[in-house]
Amino acid sequence: MAFAKKEDPILATRVIPELIEKKERKRVYLLYGEERYLVRQNRDKLLKFLNPEGDTMNMNTYIGSGVNVKEVIDVAETLPFFADYRVIYMENTEVFTPAGEELSEYLEKAPESVSFVFVEESVDGRSKLKKAIEKLGVCVQYQKQNEKTLAAWIKSRVRREGKEMAGSVIAYFIGKVGDDMQLLEQELSKLLAYTYEKNEITVHDVEEICVTTLEDRIFDMIEAVSSKNQKKTLQLYHDLLALKVSPVKILALLNGEFSKLYVMKDAFERGESKANVAAKLGTKEFFITKRMPILAKYKSSELRACLEAGTAADQSFKEGKITDQLATELLLIRFTS
Repeated sequence: MAFAKKEDPILATRVIPELIEKKERKRVYLLYGEERYLVRQNRDKLLKFLNPEGDTMNMNTYIGSGVNVKEVIDVAETLPFFADYRVIYMENTEVFTPAGEELSEYLEKAPESVSFVFVEESVDGRSKLKKAIEKLGVCVQYQKQNEKTLAAWIKSRVRREGKEMAGSVIAYFIGKVGDDMQLLEQELSKLLAYTYEKNEITVHDVEEICVTTLEDRIFDMIEAVSSKNQKKTLQLYHDLLALKVSPVKILALLNGEFSKLYVMKDAFERGESKANVAAKLGTKEFFITKRMPILAKYKSSELRACLEAGTAADQSFKEGKITDQLATELLLIRFTS
């Protein structure tokens, strides 16, 4: 019953649904990865398929560390009660460490009357248990989805509700909320409820209802700085102070943004692609796309000067020459003069 692991993030999302559609039960499953929304979604589908009636007599659950592997094996050897098979569900149990090696050996001889379901946040690829699962059953890794896939998912979700959302609005929505599918789902549900009398979701709707994060506010400030809009820049700064964000934090985030912009500018001048730049910064392409209009307003030398000025401001208040608030305010005034 070996199963070839599908590395493609999109293909991975089809594995469990395809098995369910074929009514094909495996002896063992492993679902893991950083996209927890997809892990949970496919876990729920799988458990409903394996245990449609919610039978507690033939469903054993182990969550967290400290699991007794010998006890799990004893349970697996117990015949199911008036059912074809028993389901053993294990989540974040640390059995993918050397402590779980006995379980990897057991899977080879486990009876057909039991199905194991393992759910983990991350798994060491060298684990004997993981290798055993790849050989005997299904191993699926759910990675973060790219912007194109997220956009298609959002458009499909919106259309199911009888609404439209333009590609540019979807891109803005993703840029504002991020690429975490659970958070996107939460914010999209709020958007759909907010626009229940409308046929189309607009940027204005996104701005009105979706959560504004600290990073969003810093981005708005960088936009204002790049446009030399001193009044708006200082208003955004004072808004952050009113929200109890310290000048030190604001300065650090500003310096972080200019550092990223400088790296982006340098990389693009050397002909690198968006994908390469995103990988270099450890972020997604939509993060890069969102900053392209800002990037167009600066020369590489200007970004370097901004970065050096920010570093100097940071050093000045750390040495006690000036207060953190005055250092940040003077920097913003300098940037927008």
